[in-house]
Amino acid sequence: MTLTIVSSIFIALGSAGWLGMAITSPSASAPLIILTMAVADCIHFLQGYRQGIQNGLVKKDALQYSMRKHRLPIILTSLTTAVGFLSMNFSDSPPFNDLGNITAMGVLAAMLLTLFLVPALLAVLPVGRQRKVKQQGSAKPLERIAQWSMAKPGLKIAVIVVCSLVVAANMVRNDIDDTLFEYFDHSYAVRQANDFTYANLTGVASIQYAIRPEKGELVTSPDFLNKLDRFVATARETQGVYHVQSLTDIMKRLNSSLHNDAPAFYQLPTDPDLSAQTLLLYDMSLPYGLTLSNQVALDKQELRVVVTAKKMSSNDLVSLEANLRQQLLALFPESSISPGVSADIMFAHIGYRNNVSMLTASAGALLVISLLIGLILRSVRLGLISLLPNVLPASIAFGLWGILVGEVGLSLSVIASMTLGIVVDDTIHLLYRFHTARKEGQSENEAIVTAVRETGVAIIGTTLVLSAGFLVLASSSFKMNADMGLMTAITIMIALILDLLLVPALLKVTGQSKKVLRQQTQTA
Repeated sequence: MTLTIVSSIFIALGSAGWLGMAITSPSASAPLIILTMAVADCIHFLQGYRQGIQNGLVKKDALQYSMRKHRLPIILTSLTTAVGFLSMNFSDSPPFNDLGNITAMGVLAAMLLTLFLVPALLAVLPVGRQRKVKQQGSAKPLERIAQWSMAKPGLKIAVIVVCSLVVAANMVRNDIDDTLFEYFDHSYAVRQANDFTYANLTGVASIQYAIRPEKGELVTSPDFLNKLDRFVATARETQGVYHVQSLTDIMKRLNSSLHNDAPAFYQLPTDPDLSAQTLLLYDMSLPYGLTLSNQVALDKQELRVVVTAKKMSSNDLVSLEANLRQQLLALFPESSISPGVSADIMFAHIGYRNNVSMLTASAGALLVISLLIGLILRSVRLGLISLLPNVLPASIAFGLWGILVGEVGLSLSVIASMTLGIVVDDTIHLLYRFHTARKEGQSENEAIVTAVRETGVAIIGTTLVLSAGFLVLASSSFKMNADMGLMTAITIMIALILDLLLVPALLKVTGQSKKVLRQQTQTA
């Protein structure tokens, strides 16, 4: 198992290197995710091999038994998991694109290694004493769970779905918001420097506007400068603004200096020629290497205004930018004004755009995964059954997050599509075993019990392994990775509960409906 895990990680990271992908804070978590997914594949195959050995089969026959039993589920779960992670390419954040691609490559590598390397290793490694067992100790509790789910299945489905929707309804309490530097805990030097700057110096976040006067007008025009001065005065009084850098302050100081620093002349020049000459004089007197080009265009037909904001969240920064832009548009209706720009503004908008794009990705991934299940198992019924237990876990998790936290950042926007490919794995193993049991001639009830009994131990084991892996990620000092790990672990645990309680009930209800429909058709 260790060789499979390490090889999967090396293949994924090596492929990422050949493709020129960068290792960033989000994508650095890919090896841990690949590790947990590779363990899950190995657990299912090894469990089948162990069952064969316990049932008295020789090593070769036990390997063939496990391969027949788990080959298709492992392939299908790996493909659906890869689809879920590849859907992260819809994200507007390149690091999350890389995370999805690297993990998808690792998952597919783990699939191939599990199907080819693990059997080869087991074939040459010694096996312990073979003994035949009648029934695993955990089988009876799993059978009781299946029997409980099949008793009054319609009522069980209604209760589970209603309770799930009640919790999921709290997802509307989540605010889509972020504070960039709070992604780092206080152990990071960048966080310490940022906190010190806000507490003792100035703001860090900024908003920059480029303003071009009306056609034929220069930025030295007294009328234009007076309007700009009114904007600067209003902006400085706006809540959340720390400082405004503008050409008007320079012009006022120059005008005062040219009149012996008289306070009465600390105002904008009223004559257009004097205003232009004053700015030219200042520009020519600057030392070598210093110019006004960072504030004023060379043709004097465009200038830049920089607003420094106080510490605030992404949503507040977006609201501040919209407010300031409205003030500019009111003062300069005929001028060309750029939207507020800066790295901070760009990041503030990514969260919202990412949520919209990832909703599309989640819907697409869900459709593709359901089609894969239906096509490979050749059953529309099983493809449709897989929808509900795979949609509800993320919805419930976001509902719980809305109750407990109430804020969804950039990292959580990819959770729905990412976890979709993971939580569907358990559903696939259950449905596939049910499908094969029915083909073996078992009744509906017997097939459901067989599916839960024979896959339940592996499903619980893989869920615990996956949850443990993502909880390790939740201990990260980088908030983006920590939130993603915690939310994923919660989603996976919820999916386990739904798979064991909801899927058997759905199989029972749909089987009854199918039987009634067949009888009505024969009667007609």
